[in-house]
Amino acid sequence: MHISLQKQVITGFRSVRKKIILDYTKLPTGLYFIEGWNEEAPRLGSNGAGKSTVFSESFKWLLTGAISESQRPGVHVKNRLSDKSEVSSNFEFDGVVHELGRFRHPNNLTIDGSKVEQSEIDALFPLSDEAMSRSIFISQFADLFLSMKPEEKSRLFSETLDLDKWIVAADKAGK
Repeated sequence: MHISLQKQVITGFRSVRKKIILDYTKLPTGLYFIEGWNEEAPRLGSNGAGKSTVFSESFKWLLTGAISESQRPGVHVKNRLSDKSEVSSNFEFDGVVHELGRFRHPNNLTIDGSKVEQSEIDALFPLSDEAMSRSIFISQFADLFLSMKPEEKSRLFSETLDLDKWIVAADKAGK
């Protein structure tokens, strides 16, 4: 399966106060250095500026309903100056574009504007929360991949790369 991110919209989520719209289709492929400045507490420099909020936590919340700091839905999501939190993104799945959205106050989860359940988002992104946290979104609060036990690494590789389908295919080919 080929998945590509096209657009991201964030409003009232964690450190993001005003609406942020990022159109990734206008960026050339490459490696980017992201720098921030904490205007609320300048002595912190770039700490607390919202880099992880925009480029990691917003996606994790959109796809799973939780963030790295807590597995309880909704915890640490709301911006203290905003009643509503919204994160939406356009993803292309094998040539078909879908808009996913998660909203708080009122709570809502949508695909292409239609209300859905978490299971429908999970079906589009068939990775567990742990696999996403260790392969797509690198959490500041999770153990490093190299710190995992060998069996945990093997399980994560198998899930992320969908190796089980190859084992099944090899068994069928052998028969």
